[in-house]
Amino acid sequence: MKTLHSIRRTPRFFGCKSVLLGAVAAAAMLGASAVSDAANIVLMDGNSAVTIDPTSTAGVESWTIGGQNQLHQEWFWFRTGSSAGQSSLDSLGTPKVTLLDTNGNGKDDTAKLVYGGSGGVQITVTYSLTGGQANSKTSDLTDSIQITNMGSNTLKFHFFQYADFNLDDLTTGQSATISNSNTATDQGNGFKSQTVVSPTSSEFEANNSPTLLNNISGSSPYTLSDATSSAVGNSEWGFEWDQNIPMCSSMVITGDQLITGTAPSPVPEPMSGSLATLGLSSMLLIRRRGRITA
Repeated sequence: MKTLHSIRRTPRFFGCKSVLLGAVAAAAMLGASAVSDAANIVLMDGNSAVTIDPTSTAGVESWTIGGQNQLHQEWFWFRTGSSAGQSSLDSLGTPKVTLLDTNGNGKDDTAKLVYGGSGGVQITVTYSLTGGQANSKTSDLTDSIQITNMGSNTLKFHFFQYADFNLDDLTTGQSATISNSNTATDQGNGFKSQTVVSPTSSEFEANNSPTLLNNISGSSPYTLSDATSSAVGNSEWGFEWDQNIPMCSSMVITGDQLITGTAPSPVPEPMSGSLATLGLSSMLLIRRRGRITA
């Protein structure tokens, strides 16, 4: 198990509440809209749209590029200690949601979700979508997760990121690989998705759906297996970070996800019978002329 060094001290302001107050203040400065009931969130930019269900394990439930969906599910789970199973992020209750239009085109492209607090753990997730040009089959989604210990004791924390891409809106024909403990790549059906996270994960796993999802969402504590690749099919992957977070301190995880369309290898068309016969006759005629000249 690797040791991470991503802890940063949160300044005290009426306990540990400065994290949430800072987020609200920043949103006010940017003229953002605040959403308290946390209905489904839709981010839009360029050729892309992302739909997030913040109150269930569906999480990020679609990512369309040019109107075609590429993602089935991406969400987060966590565990405190080692005596119980994992809980999904939405189990912390309805989040406070702030939506941002960062490029001024009238469409929200960024969402900040603040979960929990009140003396426990507070997790803030910020998604930002950057779409590509029309017909480019390219889109980028970044996420930043800040986990803050609002309690009075050190928190032994395990955090999981899970993803199940359906490239080309298919549940077959793709595989997942993980390299350097920080890069997950899904490829197949003419598309490639690559996710790079920081800091490097403590553990990771590539598998085939729904094996990994069932283990993460189960009632028993689970540690990812460090498997680097999945079989071709309906692939899935996960990252795990294990960290002790002191009181009033935060752990920050960032990720960048890029989807690109890949050009398929050209397949030569079969030659028709008449064309094949004509080609063979031409070759024989050339050889015969060569012999006569000699």
